[in-house]
Amino acid sequence: TMYEPEQFPGLIYRMHDPDVVILLFASGKLVCTGAVNEKMVYDAVEKLMAELIQKGLLIR
Repeated sequence: TMYEPEQFPGLIYRMHDPDVVILLFASGKLVCTGAVNEKMVYDAVEKLMAELIQKGLLIR
């Protein structure tokens, strides 16, 4: 995970299972790259949301 706002305005979150990269912005929007099918996108977003909830950074 990388966050350097002076170089890029979003958080770069690299996952290995599924093997994707999520760009997460302060607006709440995200971009998922590297997925080869729609299921990988859903799995990655669910995994990211679970981790953010666990760390208290997202309230569902």
